[in-house]
Amino acid sequence: MKEKRIHRITTLWMFLIIGMMLHSNYHLSKLFYGINIVRPGSNGTVPITAHLIKNIYYHIPIISLMIFLYFHSYWVRFVLFAVSLTFNISHTLHLIGEFRKPDPDASQIPLLSIVLVVSTTLTVEHWKYFMELKKKKKTQNENV
Repeated sequence: MKEKRIHRITTLWMFLIIGMMLHSNYHLSKLFYGINIVRPGSNGTVPITAHLIKNIYYHIPIISLMIFLYFHSYWVRFVLFAVSLTFNISHTLHLIGEFRKPDPDASQIPLLSIVLVVSTTLTVEHWKYFMELKKKKKTQNENV
């Protein structure tokens, strides 16, 4: 059971990373149709906040996956559950934001919906994985 859960969580992290890469790719694909994707007020310099957002949304999932592959302590499980929950909330808000746009992107909505389902499933799997260890500790304490 533990190996299946580890495999599912690993696969879900990979799907989440791929989904976020596709999301960026979809934005850039507008260039092929002559659509101006330059943000209003841009001056040719990438703001620090854009770098920060990229580092958070692209690097934290990879780091989380690497940690998950090698460490399985109580606190690691808890922190990775918290990370997955934070991403889940973020993906939920991002999808809601896409629906609120005056001209929602017809390719982003299905993709962001899929990413949200993957993210929700990942959070549930991390919760179950965290609870497995918690139940195991409780059982061991009761047997002492």
